[in-house]
Amino acid sequence: KMRLFIAIDVNSEEIDGVKERFEIDGARADGSKHLTLKFLGEVENNKLGKIVDALSKVEFKEFEIKTTDIGGFPNLKRPRVIYLGIRSEELTDLMKKIEKILPEFKDNKEFKPHLTIARVKFIKDNLRELIRNIRVKEKKFKIKEFKLYESRFNGKRFEHHAIKTFNCI
Repeated sequence: KMRLFIAIDVNSEEIDGVKERFEIDGARADGSKHLTLKFLGEVENNKLGKIVDALSKVEFKEFEIKTTDIGGFPNLKRPRVIYLGIRSEELTDLMKKIEKILPEFKDNKEFKPHLTIARVKFIKDNLRELIRNIRVKEKKFKIKEFKLYESRFNGKRFEHHAIKTFNCI
């Protein structure tokens, strides 16, 4: 079996700088540089071809995403994950096209586009203060592609390997 997800790469020195600020007691900056569109989960190896063929049929034009503000899952009072929100109708449309073409992976979770900034182990006052006071300037990114990734656990953490890139029309 393969652990698969669909994502958009987002590389930014500014976002990396925000992540570094969360390298404090109780939290760990997240090293990923992607925005997850759809988590497919554990998939039989023999289904990979069908998934790639389906995703190849998804048509989308280049679009823009914008960062919003800092948030937390499940919330900012007791976050397990700290994220930077993303806003884009076209991004939501792309996710819906992917769900339509891969109906067996549809779920009823609300799509909340975000970039993971940090993972929280425990809350201390320094982390509460950082969350309360951090301000992030709006940043825009042009999106021209999405990727199918495999996620492999190496004994310490998950490593992500791009399987296939799908470009805009």
